[in-house]
Amino acid sequence: MRLWRRRKKNIQQLIVDDEDYSRLNSELALVWPCYQAWSQNLKENNHVDFNMMISKATQYVEKGKFAPPWRFIMIDEYQDISPDRLALIEAICEKQRERASCSLFAVGDDWQSIYQFAGSDVDLTTGFEARFPNSTVHHLDTTYRFNNMIGEVSNRFVQQNPAQIKKELNSFKTQKKKAVYLAPSNSVEKILDGLDRTVKTRQSVLLLGRNHYHKPELLDDWEKSYRNLDLRFMTCHASKGKEADFVIVLNVDEGQFPLR
Repeated sequence: MRLWRRRKKNIQQLIVDDEDYSRLNSELALVWPCYQAWSQNLKENNHVDFNMMISKATQYVEKGKFAPPWRFIMIDEYQDISPDRLALIEAICEKQRERASCSLFAVGDDWQSIYQFAGSDVDLTTGFEARFPNSTVHHLDTTYRFNNMIGEVSNRFVQQNPAQIKKELNSFKTQKKKAVYLAPSNSVEKILDGLDRTVKTRQSVLLLGRNHYHKPELLDDWEKSYRNLDLRFMTCHASKGKEADFVIVLNVDEGQFPLR
């Protein structure tokens, strides 16, 4: 949604039929003064923000103020793309197509779409073939990050969402030993104590929470007590791409993680 083109009343009309209208309208009332102050600051200083920059660039291309010279366009992390950014890409492709052929190459994974808060829309990935009917899709179905026992759990979990693209992710690393365990939330200290007693060399342990308030209050004490463990807390979002010998996902409780 391009807020800088809409009035508060227009946005309220867009959300009025939403079952969560009361909360959304309250949040809108909370952020609207900040948005107005931000818009006024941009105007007074003759500045543009990131979203306006994308929008203006799209307008320049569509109106012929800029003639894109590129015939080959590649988008990495396509699952993070927003409607505004895709509109710019499509405008570039369309203008180039008027003069010569234009090729679009995109790499993305709907299972890794985590930037909705920044405007990304996973539907642009799941609906890629419908949006680009002349495209061909190639599946990269082997991961080198984690073993097959973790893969079995993640495959089953992610595909509980019927909107995800169905695929079977294969792991290059294979093992027969179980790799994912469930435990009560209050047993984290017991688990760490057991690891500290049994490991033969210093091991890394990543504690993951949905938000920063999931950081254990005793983390500093645990770091001092468990000398064989290199403990670190991160949010799940910040941990993307990280690795550790052991990972503990905290507060996997209804309404906490995953959020409703």
